[in-house]
Amino acid sequence: MNRMAVLKCPECYFENENDAKFCIRCGYKIPEESPFTKSGAAEQKQKKTFKKGYVILPLILISTMMIYLLLSSYLLSPKTPATKSEEIQQPLKEALPSLPPEPATKPSPPPAPEPPPLPERPQRPAANKRHETISRYLKLGRAFYEDGNYDKAVEIFNRVLKIDQNNEEALNGIRNAEEARESRYTKGH
Repeated sequence: MNRMAVLKCPECYFENENDAKFCIRCGYKIPEESPFTKSGAAEQKQKKTFKKGYVILPLILISTMMIYLLLSSYLLSPKTPATKSEEIQQPLKEALPSLPPEPATKPSPPPAPEPPPLPERPQRPAANKRHETISRYLKLGRAFYEDGNYDKAVEIFNRVLKIDQNNEEALNGIRNAEEARESRYTKGH
């Protein structure tokens, strides 16, 4: 059934003919532009608003859930090191036994006891561990040097020298770090 376009009276809601200027039932003047001027205009508008609500509400919920997930994953994720030296230092802390902190003043060491006799077979695992420790400390010292933390670089290179007194890379690292520290000091003043 094809309905003919009608105008609803905004006063009594009577359906008038399409070209009516006044309501046939109450005599109220029907404005030219009104939500009731076309049949079902108000209902269509209400349906559109209702449909927008169906679209907007899920979008808001999905957006809120995504923000929550991003924030929670960020807050629960392990913190990444800020510098290269921290990145190298972390495995060192886990793998190596911690060395005692250096005292403020270095007392003279007690006289060294006689070295024990050499074992019949060389202990390769200890030598490998010593070499591995030295290489990790050298890598950490270089990282501190590259980060511009010259004091810490010197400290780490000195730890290498405690293990191997003649390590050329550690000696050069200390020299370079002290020169860079002096250069920074003279440029700053």
